[in-house]
Amino acid sequence: GGGGGHGGGGGGAAWGAGGGGGWGGGGGDWGGGWGSDYSNGGAAAAGAMMAMMMMKGAGKGGAWGWSDDGYGKWPKNGKKGGQIACMQAVDHLEPATDAEVEAFLAEHSVEEHAARRLRDLHPKQQTGVLKRGSMLDARDQTAVVVKRIADMQFVKAGDWVCPGCFDVQFSKNHVCRKCGAANPIGRPGHFEGELAAAEFIAPATTEEVEAFLAEHTVQEKASERLRALHPKLQGAVIKKGDLNDARDKTAVLLRRMMDVTLLKDGDWICPACYSHQYRKAKTCRKCQAPSPLAGQEEAPASITASAASKTDGLA
Repeated sequence: GGGGGHGGGGGGAAWGAGGGGGWGGGGGDWGGGWGSDYSNGGAAAAGAMMAMMMMKGAGKGGAWGWSDDGYGKWPKNGKKGGQIACMQAVDHLEPATDAEVEAFLAEHSVEEHAARRLRDLHPKQQTGVLKRGSMLDARDQTAVVVKRIADMQFVKAGDWVCPGCFDVQFSKNHVCRKCGAANPIGRPGHFEGELAAAEFIAPATTEEVEAFLAEHTVQEKASERLRALHPKLQGAVIKKGDLNDARDKTAVLLRRMMDVTLLKDGDWICPACYSHQYRKAKTCRKCQAPSPLAGQEEAPASITASAASKTDGLA
């Protein structure tokens, strides 16, 4: 804690391994405030087991310490790096509202300690829990929500939460293992490369995107991912044609989106048939249209030749 804003006090042992209780103890909305989830009595054994599995020991300090100015300070023996990694993993997500959290809890039967822990999460982490879907089919809804909360809180530096399906991904994953969505935080400069490849593609309008989705029956995760793309990349996906002949429309759409988000520097998207082309290709492999980048690559050479000619004349 101690970060200002919502940073709470420090103190207790993680997951209630005795004494001050679970999840950092102390007060504050997001800094601590998980005081006695599994402490003492018969629940102490559960707390100890979770501590062994999740944290391999008791942690001190007051959790988030979050404020409008950024992250607060943790004690020297706290897990500052881990807490920052947790927030970086969800930084691109929209924060959940109190109303959304309460609606989710009203829909499901979870024990009070799990409900309290969900309320005490940072709003962006709450989104990572809520948007993973309904738990109505789960035999033990409390266990499921506790697992989801743990997924949001125990991530390593560079790990990320998928903006498409909200599954937790390792830092090495360039795309989500579950739905194919691109890593939104782990590839510096890559987004600029994607847009450079689609420089000559007309951006899609919101109306065009919605009309395309209305025409085809695809899973919601695919619809949300298409809506989240840059308009130029949306244009490249939509203008490749309809999905009416596809047996699995969702799979085809996900594949198209993966194609436009896994481009290397210098790759380009054909402005005629919208297929992905490698940098070395001077014409489209599919429709033979010339690369729109060819003129740009040749310009420096022609300028150099012109300059050399003038130099020769002076000599």
